[in-house]
Amino acid sequence: MLRYCRYCHTVTEITDNECPTSRKGSASDQVHYYLSGPSRADSMADLKPGQKLRERFTIRSLLGRGSFGAVYLVEDELKRMDVALKVVPVESEFAAQQLKNEIMLNHQVVNFSHVVRVHDIHSIRYGGMVLLLASMEYAEGGSLRKWLDDNTDHIDKRRTIGLTLFKQACHGTQALHEANIIHGDLKPENLLLQQGNLKVSDLSLSRYIHGGQSNSGYQSSGAPCTLSYAAPEQILAAHPDDFDHRADIHALGAILFEMLHYRCRPPFGGTHEQIFQHHLHRIPIPALEDVEPHVGRVVAKCLQKDPADRFSSVSELLDALEDRMSDTDGPVDDSQKESIEQIEPLWQRACEAVGESDLSAADRLCGQILSICPDHGDAISMHADIQDRYRKAQEFNRLIKTGLGHQPLDQLISLMNEAVATYPEHPDSHLVQVQLLGAAEEYEDVMQKGIEAVGNAQLRVAQINFERAWQLSPGSPLLKQHLDSVTTALRQIETARNNIDAALAQGREEEATSLASDLDRYIEEIKNMVR
Repeated sequence: MLRYCRYCHTVTEITDNECPTSRKGSASDQVHYYLSGPSRADSMADLKPGQKLRERFTIRSLLGRGSFGAVYLVEDELKRMDVALKVVPVESEFAAQQLKNEIMLNHQVVNFSHVVRVHDIHSIRYGGMVLLLASMEYAEGGSLRKWLDDNTDHIDKRRTIGLTLFKQACHGTQALHEANIIHGDLKPENLLLQQGNLKVSDLSLSRYIHGGQSNSGYQSSGAPCTLSYAAPEQILAAHPDDFDHRADIHALGAILFEMLHYRCRPPFGGTHEQIFQHHLHRIPIPALEDVEPHVGRVVAKCLQKDPADRFSSVSELLDALEDRMSDTDGPVDDSQKESIEQIEPLWQRACEAVGESDLSAADRLCGQILSICPDHGDAISMHADIQDRYRKAQEFNRLIKTGLGHQPLDQLISLMNEAVATYPEHPDSHLVQVQLLGAAEEYEDVMQKGIEAVGNAQLRVAQINFERAWQLSPGSPLLKQHLDSVTTALRQIETARNNIDAALAQGREEEATSLASDLDRYIEEIKNMVR
């Protein structure tokens, strides 16, 4: 049975519950994605199918557990779609920091064609813990690890369809590098399939490089990467920041080696110590059999021990994989030079426009580029991503429109923020924002009037204002509590006054006075409760 070993971080065939590589037991029988590392179930929240979180996310099933968190398939009732929900306890400081790091870096990415998008983050109290929830795209096809396991005996499929999937992994990694992000832990488990399209996931251990400064997710990690795919400098460096984007190129080379190998295995395996010795003593890279010469050269160059001997960029790797390097070695004619000279400033302006959130301008520039060079891969990807963002923002705005008066305003405002972040200048957004913010302002106004009315013992006025607030934002737990309290109080007061009148009519003045005092105390309690 294939299982995940928590000691050597590999998936292997287990005999007598012992990993043949680490020679230790207690291996996990599940290979999970979206997560780094094996499970620690003792520190997890155990969510069950059917449970609802934040009146929005309904748990469908568990997708997997990692070292400090779990991922669930959930129905997002606000977006009306299935999403993956990563759940991490705040008490696990390192795991919470990893999750925040992942979300921060994900928001730097421009092109999500081959990168899993993280939607939003929430926090809730659950079972005595505070949980962080991050919703992200759901990849129903599982991980590339599962795909490789399913196709271990199908080498032709791995060398055709698999090669296409690998190129998509390269495009995803390229999108990260263009956002100045080093993934740092590329491996088949972190490459997910969504409707046949491969996407890079799990930026929890990634780094953002800007102006020579590094924001690292490795600071507290004892095992910052998976050794079978790690570059030598990641293992041997004195400090985890002492490597650059070429470490990802090494990892891509290891993944490609595994994809093409007749037994479907990475170039180096064994214990941590064995892999360390392979890199320390610069053991030569094993040869691949029966692959096209230029593909073999690509793998060999990716896996060079010295980063300077590898490809300098993912784009260069892809060119070599397509065997296009020879095409660029010859002379370039004047028309090609003119096209290049036209395209380069247009592409630079398109990237700047995306950085400034002017997606309409970026899309127009992509159109100009494609009119000059119809097969410009980066412009095609950027145009597709911008169109995807446009459609998503359009759907978010539609959900806000239909949700007004039917869903809590805080949920709709969260959706509005996401629509703005997805496509800032969408033509539908202005009117929707005006309507939503108008409803929010009225809600704040009537809530304040209701609370003030309770403080002045004007409970009927308070009830009218709270009922209007409920029309604007149905489903708010605090508002429901206020409205129920005031409605109950009005009934109790009416009953008490009837009892007082009856006592006075029958000459029981002392009883009437006592009932009136009780009523006064009750009204004070209500005033304090709503404050």
